[in-house]
Amino acid sequence: MVDIKGFVDSSFIEWEGKITTVLYLPGCNLRCPWCYTIDLVENPDKIPTIPWSKIRDHLINSKTWVDGVVITGGEPTIHKDLPELFAKIKAIGYRIKLDTNGTNPSMLQQLIDEKLVDFISLDIKNQPDPEKYSRAIGLEATEFLKDIKRSISILLTAGVPYEFRTTVVPNIHEIKDVQNITRHTGVCKGYVIQPYKSAETINPKCSNMKPFDKFKLGSFLRTAQRIIPHARVR
Repeated sequence: MVDIKGFVDSSFIEWEGKITTVLYLPGCNLRCPWCYTIDLVENPDKIPTIPWSKIRDHLINSKTWVDGVVITGGEPTIHKDLPELFAKIKAIGYRIKLDTNGTNPSMLQQLIDEKLVDFISLDIKNQPDPEKYSRAIGLEATEFLKDIKRSISILLTAGVPYEFRTTVVPNIHEIKDVQNITRHTGVCKGYVIQPYKSAETINPKCSNMKPFDKFKLGSFLRTAQRIIPHARVR
C-alpha cells in the first residue's frame, strides 16, 4: 500500500463543515515554485513512514467525532495503489476528500467509478496556456495540460461533489488568468481563490514574498464571479 508520510489527527479547515483526519502522501509530478511542502515533494524518503496500523486504530477510535478523511500530498494520484488505501478507509466507514492537481484523469475516473471518493478538490494552477501553466508548475506544461483539461471535464460531468481551486501568487498570476480559468470551467459547482502563504518554498524566489492584499484578492474574486457567481476567497 502507498506510504503515508504525514498525519493530522483532526483538522477543521481541510473540508468545509467537517472535522477530518488528514493523510499526506509523498512525491509530486509537478514543481510549483510556491509549494512549501518541500521535503514531502522532493525528499520523501527522508520522512518516516507512518504505519497503517496506527492510522487505522485512530480512525476506528475516532468515528464518533471525525467526519471524514482528507488525502493530500504531494500529489496522491501518482500512486497506483491509491484505490487500495481509499478502500481500506471506506471499509472503516469514512467519507473521503481527495486533493489533486488533476494530472491523472484515469485515476480520478477509477476512484469515481468505484465509489471510493466523496469530494474532490482540483487545483487549477493557471489559465490553460502552456507558457502560463509552465510558469505555475515549474515544468513544461504542454503534456500535463491535456490530462488536466480531461480531469476538469470529468468533474464537470461525473456527479461527484467537487471544487476547483487556484492559489494566486504575486509575479505569477494576474487578473486575466482568473478570467481565463473561469471561462474554461464555465459555471461550475465550486471555485475557490486562495492567497499564497509566505513560507520557504521550492523556488527560493517565491520564499517569503508578500501575498496579495485583500483589495487585490477582491479584484480576483469579482473577476471570477462574473462567470461563477458563487466563487469565493478562502
